[in-house]
Amino acid sequence: MPDTPDLSAPSVAKWLVTSFIAMKVTDVTSRTLDNHTRLNTDNIIVRLGTGLVGMVVSVHAKPYTDKMVDRTTIYIATKRVAYQDKKAKKKYNIKKA
Repeated sequence: MPDTPDLSAPSVAKWLVTSFIAMKVTDVTSRTLDNHTRLNTDNIIVRLGTGLVGMVVSVHAKPYTDKMVDRTTIYIATKRVAYQDKKAKKKYNIKKA
């Protein structure tokens, strides 16, 4: 049985950010080729080439985007804990000494 992939929120967010960057770079590259060359976006060479450019850029940006996702995850987790503590203090009427 194959190993199940890590489907935690940070790993899914990292995958989504990488995919979004690849799609956006592919779209921008495709439109640039269409506007400034005689190649059309329907051409298979343009589709394959721009898709490759998008994947390469997203792979090179992955270390930076992973750090951003990790920082955001830590920030959200600390805010969630702080909110739960605040909610518990209010519920049980706990006051600081």
